[in-house]
Amino acid sequence: SGDGRRVERPCRAGPGPRERGGVLIGRVGEQATLRAALDDAAGGVVRTVLLVGEPGIGKTALLDDALATAAGRSTVRLGAVEMERGMPGAAMSLLAAALPHLVRELPAASRVAFADAAGGVMDDRAPAAFLRLLSALAGSGPAVLAADDMQWWDRPTRLALAFALRRLADVPFTALLAGRSECRTDPALAGLPQLEVLPLADDDAIGVLQLTAPAMPTAVARSLLPALAGNPLALVQTAGA
Repeated sequence: SGDGRRVERPCRAGPGPRERGGVLIGRVGEQATLRAALDDAAGGVVRTVLLVGEPGIGKTALLDDALATAAGRSTVRLGAVEMERGMPGAAMSLLAAALPHLVRELPAASRVAFADAAGGVMDDRAPAAFLRLLSALAGSGPAVLAADDMQWWDRPTRLALAFALRRLADVPFTALLAGRSECRTDPALAGLPQLEVLPLADDDAIGVLQLTAPAMPTAVARSLLPALAGNPLALVQTAGA
């Protein structure tokens, strides 16, 4: 939050198998990209990264890993639920609920926009209100917004968020977003920098299987690879079973 506390919102847990040293298996490149975005923002550059990929591919684990390295920053972590994707303002109201002290300090029109969003009403005040709130979040130092399951955010909020991120400038702010593959071509998110999270390579997939089930012979692990297609969640669940 704005006073330096971490604000958590309910979010689906993602797979997070780790090697020794805290490195996600097979995700060194993605981790480096997210940490570079955090470092750039600490220097006063606004950075946005939209992680896209299939369900279970590890987007949530990457968000969690990035936030674990964001010590000293104000962080807001938001999720979404599928049943609210058709409710205008549902996701916008979650942001307001996470930062009530900052919402109270906004101009009257912006406060009303957030109040209306909680009631399912969004109009042309919403994008500017979003921009003012993100600017206020970063006003006292480096800040991070981590937003998961963007495919379930209601469309008006996705539009308002993208509007704000395209115009936010000269503040130390990082937006780390994640959504399923359909977000890659979502017009509401067009123009935001994307990072595709791909299936794990075979050696990394075997590493996940054997980390979850240490007694699994390599030959057995290798025989499972074609069916599991490098998906970390499928690998973890299969090894657990």
